[in-house]
Amino acid sequence: MGNHWPRGAAGCCISCVAKRAVGWALAMLLLMSGAGGVPFMEDAEDLIDGAGQLMGYNISSKQWRKQLMADVVGKELAEFMDQGISGLPGAPVDVSGRLGMGNLIPGTGLFLNKPNRERDLMEIVGPAGDLVSRGFTGARTLLGGDVAGAALEISPTAVRNVAKGADMAATGMYRDTKGYKVIDTTLAEAAAKAIGFQPKPVAEVQEANSFMQRSKSFYVQTSSDIKAQWADALFRKDEAAVQRVREQMREQARSLG
Repeated sequence: MGNHWPRGAAGCCISCVAKRAVGWALAMLLLMSGAGGVPFMEDAEDLIDGAGQLMGYNISSKQWRKQLMADVVGKELAEFMDQGISGLPGAPVDVSGRLGMGNLIPGTGLFLNKPNRERDLMEIVGPAGDLVSRGFTGARTLLGGDVAGAALEISPTAVRNVAKGADMAATGMYRDTKGYKVIDTTLAEAAAKAIGFQPKPVAEVQEANSFMQRSKSFYVQTSSDIKAQWADALFRKDEAAVQRVREQMREQARSLG
């Protein structure tokens, strides 16, 4: 049977060529997006972090992975290993966010305890859901008298990127959806945004803010749950339940402190 395999110019069978092609594809993926962009990486992180939250721990497997690599190989090499060429010193844009394949399973963010699940639900619904959501947002903007903003809201992504890049070039800053300043930007970063790439400094600030917001919402939700359990235990005059709640309060204080 082996003698009947078709062979290429280099004398390798088709299966060998296919394996080599897959190997090169994975190598290019690692080069462009790093370990954080390998298939299903973000999905696995959501599941691990969600399981940790269910056990009462506010963990971030992504932050843990970055810290571990930094401790082993150093900060600069760790950033390259985690983000690919985006992690190189002086890299202007976040290529890993555009080319990575870490988030392949829609809706895994629903396992996390967070106040806003709109993005995760939109992942499940797909592009049609995003279009409907932006349609409602555009309608509210239009009712507020901002015709240009409403038109931009329902425009294709490429048009919105160009508009965002123009705003960055005009103001010298990146602003969030509410118009608040996020970080100062350069003309080069504005040009990168206009063609669809997120400037690296912006991506780093957004990632840090996202983690801080997630941590804050977790502790707020946990505190609210503890207060509800405390009130219920006092109402039922259950001393054992009161002791359990007190222990939860001490554990939360230790985790914060």
